[in-house]
Amino acid sequence: MTAFIHQEAREKARELRLKAEEEYAVERARLLRAELAGEKEYEDKRAKEMARRVMVARGVESQRVRIKVELLREELIHTQIYDLVKRETASLSCDIKFIQALIKEALDKIGFDPDEAGACTIECRQSDGDLVKNVLRELHIADLKIQNTLPDTSLGGIIVSKTLGHASKRLQCDNTIKARLQLAIEGTLPMMRSTLFGANPNRKFDT
Repeated sequence: MTAFIHQEAREKARELRLKAEEEYAVERARLLRAELAGEKEYEDKRAKEMARRVMVARGVESQRVRIKVELLREELIHTQIYDLVKRETASLSCDIKFIQALIKEALDKIGFDPDEAGACTIECRQSDGDLVKNVLRELHIADLKIQNTLPDTSLGGIIVSKTLGHASKRLQCDNTIKARLQLAIEGTLPMMRSTLFGANPNRKFDT
């Protein structure tokens, strides 16, 4: 009887040990799966973060390159094309009819009155002083002050000013060739960009 009891006890102990080992194996497998899932989730998050950083870096670099190209294009238009047109218009400063037209237009813009000629000033290059005097004589304008304040290195043309009241305000019309040329270039920039570089999809308003 005692042997039977001992045998039953051993069998029961064996069953408990096997069950404990089975439960341990199941729990260990569960923990291992959870650990692997956590590592995979971490790696997935890390991969997504790296991909996001790469996309941001590419976007920044693309924007930097686009801006650099735009600046180079603008430099080409404003320097090389400007210099080309400047050379082509160099003779205009010696054209008496052209200078006369500039002076007439400037006087009209400031509302010139012959009776107020003393309040008006015309600026020009020293080398153009005689030309401007001849134009004013042809226009029968006297008492208008001439100042040789524009540098001889400039393209020429004139600036006409009119003092209002007690010198507190002045009207001014910049009709230098440089100013006229700059206005002409700015007005044709969209056409120049399109002709030289084609349509730019990044420009919503081509100005």
